[in-house]
Amino acid sequence: LWQEFSTLDKKKQGTALLLELKNGKVKDTVRSLGKEVLVAEDGIAKIVAHLDKIYQEDSAQISYRAYSKFEKFTRPESMSLPSYISEFERLLADLKKQKI
Repeated sequence: LWQEFSTLDKKKQGTALLLELKNGKVKDTVRSLGKEVLVAEDGIAKIVAHLDKIYQEDSAQISYRAYSKFEKFTRPESMSLPSYISEFERLLADLKKQKI
């Protein structure tokens, strides 16, 4: 989405992204891709694809997380009934989205 609004040259976007990342594993991973990826015309796409391979959850993990959240959800005493219903429906929609 950022790419759609950025006026930065496409060959500079990968480097700009690297510079904006906080120090840590993700920044180290992006840095390890090398200059040729960072300055490529499609550098952002290559960075995102590489990060997806490493960090994106598979469908089984997403489904389990949705089920677990739904199963463990209880109404705290401080939560209003409309808020509870809203949260319950959101969690239920997450289950349906995962076809559970």
